[in-house]
Amino acid sequence: MAPVVLLNGPDTFLVEEAVSRLTHLICPDPALLAMSREVLETRDVGAEGIVRAAETLPWGGPRRLVIARGVEALGPRQAEPLIEYLRAPNPSTVLVLSVLVPIAGSHWIAKAVPAASVVEVPQLTGRPLVTWLRARASGEGFELSDEAAQLLHHPRGR
Repeated sequence: MAPVVLLNGPDTFLVEEAVSRLTHLICPDPALLAMSREVLETRDVGAEGIVRAAETLPWGGPRRLVIARGVEALGPRQAEPLIEYLRAPNPSTVLVLSVLVPIAGSHWIAKAVPAASVVEVPQLTGRPLVTWLRARASGEGFELSDEAAQLLHHPRGR
C-alpha cells in the first residue's frame, strides 16, 4: 500500500466507506485500533500536526493510519510542511487525505500527491447506485432485489 492516499469525491458516505476499508486493512486488530489510527481535522491541527502524526512510529502493529480531513483548505504556504512530507513520506504510516471537493489541477494537492495515490470516489446516481446498493447488501450477507434497490434510490410518498 502506498504511504499516501488521496480520497477525493463529493459523497461523504462513500469516502468514509473507503476510509473504513483502509482502516480494516491496515489495522485489522480492533484492540490496537486506538494506537494504530489517528483521525485529524486540518482546521484543528494544521499541516504541522498532520506531519507530526504521520511521522509517529507505529506501536503494536507494523503500520499506522493517519486520516486527515479538510487539507484542501490549506493555502500553499500553510501546506508547506505537508508538501515537504509528501516528497518523502514515512513508510510505516499510511496518510489518507480525505477531500470532498473537486481539486483543480493548479491546487497544491494536485501537484504534491502522486497520481497513482489518488482514488477518485464517484457520486453514485441512477443505475450505478442501484448496482452498488445490491453489491453492498450482498457483501453484508443480504439479498436486495432490484426493485427494493430502486425504491431505496427513489423513495415514493415523499
